[in-house]
Amino acid sequence: MKLLCIGDCGVDHYVDRDLIRPGGITLNFAINARRFFAADDHIAIATPIADDPEAAIVESALAQAGLTGELRRQVGTTPRQKIRLGRDGEKEFIGYDEGVLAGFEVDARLRQLMAQTDWVITPVFSQIEQLFGEIITVESPARKAVDFMDLTDAANPLAFVERFVAEIDVGFFGLSAHEQPLIEALGALAKRTKKLFVVTLAADGSVAFAGEDRARCQARPVEQIVDTTGAGDTFAAAFLSRHLHGARLAEALGYASDRAAESLTHIGAFK
Repeated sequence: MKLLCIGDCGVDHYVDRDLIRPGGITLNFAINARRFFAADDHIAIATPIADDPEAAIVESALAQAGLTGELRRQVGTTPRQKIRLGRDGEKEFIGYDEGVLAGFEVDARLRQLMAQTDWVITPVFSQIEQLFGEIITVESPARKAVDFMDLTDAANPLAFVERFVAEIDVGFFGLSAHEQPLIEALGALAKRTKKLFVVTLAADGSVAFAGEDRARCQARPVEQIVDTTGAGDTFAAAFLSRHLHGARLAEALGYASDRAAESLTHIGAFK
């Protein structure tokens, strides 16, 4: 099986600890996918690489994970997410600079790579909405999995998902249990369109909607949460590593919950 992860590979700046480490949704997903998928599954990445000192942090993380692909050199700065950690380990995103990601485009080379893979994995957030629109509408035999995150960037969250639902196969969402009306609406949309939607609910576990099917999983207990950054990315990679190889929804959710719980015990989505 071949996966192509397209999007943000940057650094996370933990401002209260003066710590900079590799991060970004796409980087977190790809590195964890390499850990969780079978050795003969091919995990590739397509991302811009800046020419500043932080670019070396990204390149080192990719090299250590054995990830290759389309690493496009561009003049500019590495995407940077500023994070503040609470005493309970809960992350707070306090600023984002997309850097060279702002100039990343879907060109003939990227279209070629998409035509040669089985799955395209990509996130969507406000700073890359145009890029996401280009990726998701490319005509390709590849199936598409999208991380919609918490949908806070969307004026009408459900309408935003409906806008792209015909183009995707799997959607991941990070919501809160109190958003039950939105969760149920996503379940109804999954049923109507026969898509797979997976919703993580932090301490309230997770739920998956696959057409007519529905499965729930409780969150795994964690004695001491260090950092919640990237837990959803870890969950998504773990879930797909089992689901795409035939696991039942409940089994895939359970495995993903275990891996996400492990990620909460250290800084970032991977060590």
